[in-house]
Amino acid sequence: DRAIEQGIKSVAILQAKDEASQSNADTIIPRLEAAGIKVTYETFQGTDTDFRTQLLKVKEADPEVLAIITVPAAQWKNLVRC
Repeated sequence: DRAIEQGIKSVAILQAKDEASQSNADTIIPRLEAAGIKVTYETFQGTDTDFRTQLLKVKEADPEVLAIITVPAAQWKNLVRC
């Protein structure tokens, strides 16, 4: 809702491949698209430590916002190392 309220035109979502994160993405992405926001969507495994491929695709899309969806928060340790 915040992206919609702020007039954001493009969002990149980097999402962990787990059930909870997928459920969140399944809720968020259609709402963004229905509001006319361009969504770039990439996934990663919770054990991944190299995010170059996903981040290069995100960079090419040139989004205004990058959202990271991951549950549990323990997966953040791999993202922070990048």
